[in-house]
Amino acid sequence: MGYRLFLLERAKGLVGFEAHNVGRDLVVLIEGDETAVKNFVEFARAERPPTARVSEVRVEGYEGIVDRVENFRSNFMLWQMVKLTTVGVEMRDDIKVMLKKQDETIEEVRKVGVGVDKVKEEVSKVRVEVAKVKEGVDEVKEEVKHTREEVGKVREEVGKVKEEVGKVGAQVGGVKEEVGRVRDEVVKVKEEVGRTREEVRKVGTEVGEVKEEVGRTREEVKGLRQDLKSYMDERFRRLEEDVRMIKAKIGLE
Repeated sequence: MGYRLFLLERAKGLVGFEAHNVGRDLVVLIEGDETAVKNFVEFARAERPPTARVSEVRVEGYEGIVDRVENFRSNFMLWQMVKLTTVGVEMRDDIKVMLKKQDETIEEVRKVGVGVDKVKEEVSKVRVEVAKVKEGVDEVKEEVKHTREEVGKVREEVGKVKEEVGKVGAQVGGVKEEVGRVRDEVVKVKEEVGRTREEVRKVGTEVGEVKEEVGRTREEVKGLRQDLKSYMDERFRRLEEDVRMIKAKIGLE
């Protein structure tokens, strides 16, 4: 948009200048001395109007005739005026249509005006409700204020609790150290228990041997008791016979 006029304004140092739209491309023909041509090409590569989108600038030689800058300028302005005139005619028709639509719109607005009065009444009612809501908001703000004060107090309490937690943490650290020492002691006790179990196992073996020995001894004692009883019974029998014999001799029977 406006790219041809933009380049035409920088063609003052050139002898010939033409710019034509070809599809989506713009073809520019220029003629002049080497310096003027070089300056124009550098400008075309570096500058462009804000509304134009230029993806590439290519420079090629041209052997044909190039129209004078003044001639192109005059023709270009004439073309633009023709375009403006055509657009003006089209706009005039569009304006007529717009005026007709405006009249229709005014009639619609008049009809809408009746509804607007009703809307105003509703708005008044809404304003009353809004006033009530504002009063409620003020009360909520007051509650929020009190709540913030309470939150401040709670934060102070939390700070104190954190300090207590820090102290407890230090105590926990000491307890952990004590637990570590107890664990070491437990390991030592477990080792001692292992050794004691081994001793108990050995003692159990010895106790088993002693029980066997006691069993044998009991059997021997039992046999000795039986022998002693037989011996004593025999002795008592013999004594009774001797007593009877003595009684018979001394005439006690």
